[in-house]
Amino acid sequence: MSFIGVSADRFAYIPFFFYSVVFFGLVYLIQLLFLSNEIEQLGYYKIIRFKSLRKWFWSWMTKLMAISGYFLFILIILSLALAVCFGANVGFSLTLLPNPLHEVIYHFLVNGFLQVIFYISLVFIFSWINKESIYGVVLTSILMLLMLPGINSKGIIPVGLNSIIYLEDDSPYYLTLILVAANVISYSIIDYLLKQSVKI
Repeated sequence: MSFIGVSADRFAYIPFFFYSVVFFGLVYLIQLLFLSNEIEQLGYYKIIRFKSLRKWFWSWMTKLMAISGYFLFILIILSLALAVCFGANVGFSLTLLPNPLHEVIYHFLVNGFLQVIFYISLVFIFSWINKESIYGVVLTSILMLLMLPGINSKGIIPVGLNSIIYLEDDSPYYLTLILVAANVISYSIIDYLLKQSVKI
């Protein structure tokens, strides 16, 4: 298992498809098994029960945040288990990157978490506006295209920034700032959409 990922300047198909299956696959499953049902089954009962759409949103979003965090920890444990099974070196040293181990772990867990949450919020925005789950698939396809070579050369589009390969050029803390800003913007949009829906 490799979480090296891709960047605009360092692209390879196997890491690209691995990233797509693992991270976009998780987001797709969340949309398919949870988001679609939650949005489609939203009725007056739930609005009265939660008293506001904002409370309704955070009632399940916090659960998805917890699931995303568990998912990342499971990936680390699974990777180590497979490495041991296949006789790979699991020592606390890195050969691909000059970064200290704590930076790589920080990047994988913190930026990985922020990236997944950003994807989920984008899918929610598209699903909320269009009320059709197919738009989530279209959005995921667009996000995958934004990871292709040359498109995100400055690393400011918040897509795929949790790829380990970004640590060759950028500080993990700089990437955190971009992802935090992206999440703040996305949640501001969600808050606006929910307020507008109440007015309607």
